Amino acid sequence: MLELKPVFFLLLLGVVAMSSFQCRDRLGAGFDMNFQRDFEIQAGSPPNTVLVFPIEYVPSDTQAYFTAHKVTADDIARVRAVRGQAVGLFSDTGFGFVDLLSVWLVDPFNPDNRKEIFYREFDIPLNQGNNLTLLAGLADVRQIVLGGLFHIEVVMRLRDPAPAAIPIRIIFDLRAEVE
Repeated sequence: MLELKPVFFLLLLGVVAMSSFQCRDRLGAGFDMNFQRDFEIQAGSPPNTVLVFPIEYVPSDTQAYFTAHKVTADDIARVRAVRGQAVGLFSDTGFGFVDLLSVWLVDPFNPDNRKEIFYREFDIPLNQGNNLTLLAGLADVRQIVLGGLFHIEVVMRLRDPAPAAIPIRIIFDLRAEVE
């Protein structure tokens, strides 16, 4: 029985090592680009209506990221969403009145080029609080981000009227994967 413990330990260590290599492979080598922008839901915004909050001409600051990480645009294989959240500012009102929240990146020079990067739909708990974790989409937004500027569209559908004017901050990270 004592001889099995070292074998079991080595087997467990091997499984953990393989798992970490697979996660690293899946994420890809690269760096995260951080963004945050604010918008406000107006008090009394009607339920079951799609509301769109445009945030225009957001600088991507790619040159600063490229310089810091010693890469060029040609080195970037793809850019994808990794982490996102919506945070209610200056209010105790949570996100229980929200039925759907979706975040899109839009190319300001070609508005038909738009990709959903984050979403949260139907499963938003009523007691969510002021911080709503968003689920990352799978879209490659390299072309939009490397253009230097992009628009953000926050799309919401409310299940109940907005109880007050609610300032919200969208915080998200995009991962630039290097070839």
